[in-house]
Amino acid sequence: MTALLAVASLGCVSCSREPSPGPQPVEPEQVASEPAGPDVLVLVIDDCGWEDLRPELTPTLANLGTGIGRRYTRFYASPTCSPSRYMLHFGRLPHRAFIGGALREGETTDIGARLGEPSIANEIAKHGYTPAAFGKWHATGSASVEPFVGPLAFGYATWRAGSPANLPMSGGHYDWERVDDGRVSRCRTYTTVAIRDALLEWWNATASPKLAMCSFIAPHEPFSDAIRSGLVPDGLELGSNQRGRYESALAALDTAITQVLDSVDLERTVVLILSDNGTPLECRPPTRAERDYKSTVFEGGVRVPFFAVGAGVVAGTDDSLVQIVDVPATALELAGGTPSPGALVDSISFAATLSGGESNREDAWVQIFRPNNGRMRNLKRNDWALIERDGTKLLQVDAALGLVDLTSDPREKRLEFGLDPSDERVTSRMPRIESLLGEDWRYPLFGPPTESMPRER
Repeated sequence: MTALLAVASLGCVSCSREPSPGPQPVEPEQVASEPAGPDVLVLVIDDCGWEDLRPELTPTLANLGTGIGRRYTRFYASPTCSPSRYMLHFGRLPHRAFIGGALREGETTDIGARLGEPSIANEIAKHGYTPAAFGKWHATGSASVEPFVGPLAFGYATWRAGSPANLPMSGGHYDWERVDDGRVSRCRTYTTVAIRDALLEWWNATASPKLAMCSFIAPHEPFSDAIRSGLVPDGLELGSNQRGRYESALAALDTAITQVLDSVDLERTVVLILSDNGTPLECRPPTRAERDYKSTVFEGGVRVPFFAVGAGVVAGTDDSLVQIVDVPATALELAGGTPSPGALVDSISFAATLSGGESNREDAWVQIFRPNNGRMRNLKRNDWALIERDGTKLLQVDAALGLVDLTSDPREKRLEFGLDPSDERVTSRMPRIESLLGEDWRYPLFGPPTESMPRER
C-alpha cells in the first residue's frame, strides 16, 4: 500500500488556485463520555444498479450477503446524484433544499445545503468521532459554499481526493482537478486509485473513533477505460463501447473496495456500501430486466445495491425498507447518539437491522423535478413515488398516476397509469405525502407543470 501511495502522489501536480478552505470544523463544547462505538466507513458507488453486479465482473460485491455481509434488497436512493448526496450527509429529504436533480456545474443559486445546516459530521463529532470526507461532494451550489470548500463547511475535519461535482467530459478519470482541504491540483491518477489511497492513508493514521464518508467518482461518466488503472483483473472480457468502459470501471471499483475491506479492522468497523442511484441510461445492462433506470422513479432508477459488513453485522439477506436518508441516523446511533433538535430530521436509524432486527421505516419517498433553479416559477417535470412497507408503490411519471404491487410485480412490467387524483387509493395516501413534504414544498403535486409560487427559503 505504501508503494501505491507513492505512485499516486506523483500523478497530482500542484495548481495555482488555492482558495480559502473556508469555515473549519469546530470542536464540540462537550464530547459524550460513553464508550466509543465502532468506526464507521461509508463507501459510495457513483451510478450502479443491481443488474450491474455479476460474480465474474464484481466478485466481492456480488457475493456480499452470502457468508459475509448483509445484503439489503429494498434500499432506495434518489433517481440522480445530488439529491442522494444531500440525504447522505444531512439526513433530510432533498426537496427541503430544492434539489430536484443533479446540480449543474457552476450552479449559482442557493440550491443545495446551506451554511448552518447540521450534518452527520457535526452530529457525530459530539460523540468524540473524527469525521472525514473523500471523493465527490456535489451537494451544494456555489452561491452557498465555495466549490473547493464543500464538506469542510459542514463539520468534516478533512476532505481529500475530492471533486466538487461531476468530472468534465474532456479530461475523464485520468486527468481531473483534485481537491485536498481546499487546495486544487491537477491529478493524472485514476480517480478510484487516488480516492482509495487517500482514504486508507487517513484511516491508518487516524485514531478511533472515526467516520469516513468516501464517495468514489466512478463509474459515472465520462466513461473512461479503467484497464490501465491496474485494478481490473486480467482476462476479463469487456466490450469496447460505453457499456464496456462502464463495466471496466465497476470491476476496478470492486477490486478497490476489496482492498479497503482487507485493510480495515472489521471487528471494530461497520462498513456501509451503497450506490447513489441506478444504472445510467447510456449504459443500460444487456438484461434490461427493469422498466427503466437512472433519472426515473422506476425501480431500476431508485432501488439500488446496499450492503453492510463488519462489527455486529449478521450475514444474510434483508428485505427491510431502508432509504439513503437513513444512513446518517444509523451512523449516529452506532456512535451512541441521537440527532440534536433540528438535525437529520428525515433520517430513521436502521441500526437494529444490522443484527437481524426490524426497521422502523414505514415508507420511502423519491422524487425528481426540474428545473433545478430556485428563481423559476414553474416546474418542467415533477415525477415522484411513495413506496410503502408492504410493497405498494404510488407513482407519478410524466404527469400520469399509477399504482403497483411490487411484491407481485417487482419489475413494474404490468404497471398501468391512469389513476385520477380523486381516487380513494390516492387520497388515502395524501396525508402521509403531505407530512413527508411539509412546508418546504410549495408546488402542485399532481398533473402537468403549472405556474406556481416562487420558492422561498
